[in-house]
Amino acid sequence: MIVDRIKGVVAAAGFMAGLAAAPAMAATVTPVFTATGTFAADDGVALFQLTLDASGSVDLRTFGYAGGTMEDGTSVPAGGFDPALWLFAADGSFLAGNDDGAGVGSDPVTGQPYDARISGPLGAGTYFLALTQYQNTPLAATDPGKTLADGFTYDGQPHYTATLQSGFCDPTSFFCDSWVVDGKSVLRTGDYAVQAKGVSSFTPLSDPSPSPVPLPAGLPLLLGAFAGLAALGRRRS
Repeated sequence: MIVDRIKGVVAAAGFMAGLAAAPAMAATVTPVFTATGTFAADDGVALFQLTLDASGSVDLRTFGYAGGTMEDGTSVPAGGFDPALWLFAADGSFLAGNDDGAGVGSDPVTGQPYDARISGPLGAGTYFLALTQYQNTPLAATDPGKTLADGFTYDGQPHYTATLQSGFCDPTSFFCDSWVVDGKSVLRTGDYAVQAKGVSSFTPLSDPSPSPVPLPAGLPLLLGAFAGLAALGRRRS
């Protein structure tokens, strides 16, 4: 069962000691939200709703693969599955996706930087963020006629990574990594951790589920400017 934990924290710069004579300045406040959870099988999906009260720069990233410390102080152990992040507009249309993000850490076992990251400008409005395991791509990413509600490539295939890594992973295994050591795929855990920075709110909407996730009814289309974030994750096997 998923164990989601949302924390809102603020990061603010203080003044250097010994500068008491300096004029007072307003601190820059940047909200940070985090969530952790566990997938039971390869085809799990964690879905979040995020909002921005005004246009700004966002940073959405995972920590579960390589581990690390999120900005709210949460320590995340390495060893989780290779994640991917997928961003959608309020109507469920696809905006951006990433498998291996820039500036993420490297796993101590595989040496690989496989955590996901989406960052850049985003307009005011409501959005959805889906977290999946690698290669479990939303159908909407390759078909503009589809939306988030149409689901993901490996829906209903709880051992799909074992199939992708056939010959290197037991067919009944979960979370078979693409990285092979001594002729065997490195087995990961179902744990994930995600951090959202620069958003006004960040709310989990569902447990990981292999079935397509329906959108909440009545949400308006609130698309903003979103540049340079259309790159999909790499294909590997």
